[in-house]
Amino acid sequence: GGIPNLTRRLEQRWKRDLTQQTIELGAASLEDLLQSPVLFISGRNRMPQDAAARERLKQYVAQGGFLFVEACQGHGCRAETFDEEFRRWIRESFPDSTLRLLPPDHPVWFAEQPVDARYVRPLYGLDSCCRTGIVYCPETLSCYWNLAPLDRPARDPAPIQAEIEAVLRVGENVVT
Repeated sequence: GGIPNLTRRLEQRWKRDLTQQTIELGAASLEDLLQSPVLFISGRNRMPQDAAARERLKQYVAQGGFLFVEACQGHGCRAETFDEEFRRWIRESFPDSTLRLLPPDHPVWFAEQPVDARYVRPLYGLDSCCRTGIVYCPETLSCYWNLAPLDRPARDPAPIQAEIEAVLRVGENVVT
């Protein structure tokens, strides 16, 4: 539900058709990955252990691809292992770059729409080849996208609707 909701919302906003698909990282070639301008990875347990798949992700970023990654942490989900392994993969794969907390003037906070500061999540970025090639959130985002009332009337109380809206804006801004 989360990625399709975010995709539909961007389609409505941009007035153009977008596609989204689920891929098996272990079976995808680098060429397969490069067909997608954005790869979204949501993790709970572990990073992919296949060294070749990890290398393909590194090459994907190096060749212009963009990784949007979340640790599915919070609201009953635990992702400490994923968080540790992802951060270790970043250190090993990109030793000349640092995963840094993105400042308030970074476009992820306003590129498409401004994000209500009350609902800001920590977002980290990794710069690769003069651009932010990876954005990482150590908390869940997609669970909120799943709650987006795109095709149904909003039923949640106003504060929850405001939080869902803010987290959707984070997703839109990162993809933008």
